[in-house]
Amino acid sequence: MNKCLKAQFLMLLFFSFLFAVPEINKPAPDFTIYNLETGDSITLSDFRGEKVVLLISGNLC
Repeated sequence: MNKCLKAQFLMLLFFSFLFAVPEINKPAPDFTIYNLETGDSITLSDFRGEKVVLLISGNLC
């Protein structure tokens, strides 16, 4: 495993413990993201009652 991949894994592990504390039987906090091409906004509460999967990734190297 190269150094960059190890660093990414360790950062992911650290931040998942820091921020991803699950709260059982409580709604997720509402947030808004913006489409960089069109400027449209998407709010989590727009999908209330539906299943939502968030995939957040980045290239650190």
